[in-house]
Amino acid sequence: MKQSKSLGHEMLKKIIIGLTAFLINAPIQAQTSPTIIQDSIGGCQDFTNVDMRKLRSKDAINLCQFKNKPLLIVNTASNCGFTPPI
Repeated sequence: MKQSKSLGHEMLKKIIIGLTAFLINAPIQAQTSPTIIQDSIGGCQDFTNVDMRKLRSKDAINLCQFKNKPLLIVNTASNCGFTPPI
């Protein structure tokens, strides 16, 4: 029983040390995180710079034009075997 208590205390010490290190390091990481800058032609250099094909069309749309705007993307089951196409 005494050994299990000491194991519990050791685990608690490790958790406290880990959380302390995390809390000290988090503000430093936030200050040094890279910022994404738009290029000179107004494009994007992040995850929004992707072309998506419109449903039932060969046309594509670049999601970069919706950068910093709310956007709802709905995944429709247009080619599902159990759902008729819309």
